[in-house]
Amino acid sequence: MTVYSDQATEDETMTEKPPSMEDDSPVQTRQFLRSICVSRIALAICLPICLAVQVLHLKKNLIGGVMLVADAVGLACVVCAMIAHILSMKPRIERLQRHRIYCYLVFIAILVALILQPIIIAIRVLTTHKALPVERIDIARYAVLSITLIIGGSLRRGPKMCHEAEDRANVFDWSGSSILSFIGLFYVWPLVTRSWRADQLRPTDLPHLEQTMRQSGLREMLEDTVTGTWTERTLLYAAWKGKISIIISCELVRLAELTLALLLDALRTVASFVQIYSMHEIIDSFQNSAEHDRKYKQLMCVGLFLGSTAEVLLASYLSYVSAM
Repeated sequence: MTVYSDQATEDETMTEKPPSMEDDSPVQTRQFLRSICVSRIALAICLPICLAVQVLHLKKNLIGGVMLVADAVGLACVVCAMIAHILSMKPRIERLQRHRIYCYLVFIAILVALILQPIIIAIRVLTTHKALPVERIDIARYAVLSITLIIGGSLRRGPKMCHEAEDRANVFDWSGSSILSFIGLFYVWPLVTRSWRADQLRPTDLPHLEQTMRQSGLREMLEDTVTGTWTERTLLYAAWKGKISIIISCELVRLAELTLALLLDALRTVASFVQIYSMHEIIDSFQNSAEHDRKYKQLMCVGLFLGSTAEVLLASYLSYVSAM
């Protein structure tokens, strides 16, 4: 005759995790590791080429150029990216913090090396009205750095995750997606396509929040329940901790939307100024043709086109957003 213990049943009930406390599980880990391996091989090829091109560009400016500081900073950024690539090991699913830092370092370093020199060139052209000659080494430098930036920005920071032991990824991928995907909000694309295909979304169609946000406050509540150390302070803390994090997240999203709207409005103003300034410089170049070379006139024409296009697109987008 089998005797069942009530105490054992109670202990099992107390130690059993509710569905919301289940940890997220990585899925498609082999595909994630394979993509990281391919991207690291591509970076191992591109980074030495970036270093060589950057050294040649620095050598050109040492002979007679004026972009020595920008080239020195760009060279230092490429060296930092190479050091991070050499020191970083193959990522493991259990410990991805070092891999995430590696992704950030490579992307930021190559981005700084890529955009610093065009900014200085634009400032110099606007102040001197003389365009710098573009050589093959300049085109090669921009091309190699751009390709390296795309490869580094496409590195996934972590695998896709699933909740409640499902086979497919059903957790928001914003912390594991690549940097370019995070900046472009491409991690919400599966939800967007699902909303287009379905007439009405069901709760099961919506992805879960990440584990850190979903379990906020629940773990402390279970620990205090098991130990029996409930107090008014711990009850209030456990009850509001998760809600406060969600409220703060929602407010941060609203603040980000407001900041984005203000930034786009400022960019529209800048685009309008670029358009007016380019038109002024083009008209002035007909009267004082000796002070403006041909490349500067072409640059002003490009500025007029880009300023007009950007102003129209931003105005249309802001009007659409305000009408929603």
